Amino acid sequence: MLLIPTQVRPSSIQGLGLFATAPVKKGTITWTFKPNFDLLFTVEEVEAMHPVQKALLHHHGYLSTYLNKYVFCVDDARFWN
Repeated sequence: MLLIPTQVRPSSIQGLGLFATAPVKKGTITWTFKPNFDLLFTVEEVEAMHPVQKALLHHHGYLSTYLNKYVFCVDDARFWN
């Protein structure tokens, strides 16, 4: 879950990007996993999903290279560049 105010806007880096709408002090925690807002799925769980579910997860989530799991988030964290 994002912990700072943000906005999705066009980005020269990736097409769309997530931008802070207020200054962010160095060291500020900007996102944290919240079980009631975010879901984790293993690669195997995603592969076993119905194609419609898999497409939804790929559109609204991302594969965390740190966790090697898919994160399905309800906010705009997927637009981080």
